[in-house]
Amino acid sequence: MAAINLKSSITTALYLGLAVVAVIPIQAIALITDSKAPITIEADYAQRNELNGTMLYRGEVIIRQGDLLIEADQVELLSRAGELEQIISTGQLARYTQSQSAGQPAIVAEAEQIDYLPGSNSITLLRNATLSRDGTLLKGEKIDYDFDSQSWQASGDESNSNQSQNSRRIQLVIPANDGDSSSEEQP
Repeated sequence: MAAINLKSSITTALYLGLAVVAVIPIQAIALITDSKAPITIEADYAQRNELNGTMLYRGEVIIRQGDLLIEADQVELLSRAGELEQIISTGQLARYTQSQSAGQPAIVAEAEQIDYLPGSNSITLLRNATLSRDGTLLKGEKIDYDFDSQSWQASGDESNSNQSQNSRRIQLVIPANDGDSSSEEQP
């Protein structure tokens, strides 16, 4: 890895810290302790362009903060006027995992591309998308999830007419109710 001067490293760490906190809004889904946990970023390559407001991490990117885990082949942060606008995670399957509260099952999102928009507090999963929590599983080619309202919208791949009818549709699997009312939440 190339040597980076200390000032640039600190600025980059602060910028990324704000970005990761924005990825997982505390009031919506993160554990309080996560916001105070150190942020760890691992990647094979990192690039920052302050003029166009981008940061790029490539090569088995792993971002951790408390119970938050983001894994992707590439993560790109886009900002305008110092405000984070979008985080794009891509890979064979990019993965996002976060517990919503202590003792509760984690929400897990996977897709070839995961777009997070801090301004709308939403996430879009594109291509081979899955969203799961507590045994409930949602699959489709595109899934939009709003963290504030905990609502989702999903669609299959309507563009590929060579696929069977079932592969172009969404799939939702809801586990049988075991009588425990605390596990009624769904993705």
